[in-house]
Amino acid sequence: MVLRKFFSQFSPTKDSAKNFIVENTDALFTNEFGRQASFTIKLSKKPENDVTIGSITSSNPAEGVIVTGLLLLHYKDINFDWAANHYSAGVLDGVADGNQQYRVKLAL
Repeated sequence: MVLRKFFSQFSPTKDSAKNFIVENTDALFTNEFGRQASFTIKLSKKPENDVTIGSITSSNPAEGVIVTGLLLLHYKDINFDWAANHYSAGVLDGVADGNQQYRVKLAL
């Protein structure tokens, strides 16, 4: 069984209100047999303006994919601390390539 780790990757933004908290709710490992890993996303503080995460993607879809139904998040001052659940799953790629890392990427 090939296990793959995934890590969250964020780019700094000019707007300090766009600070995110990403927490895992189980072990952050997926595998080629479709094992899923879950994580939550929320803002760390009330934003001055609305914040939208336009897409949640994998850095390498051949190794792991995002399998959540909610691919667009819109935060306002009333729901900034709401933790949205997301899932990533490993992909059976047919390549004996050992452990491969991929990242979950958020685009604003």
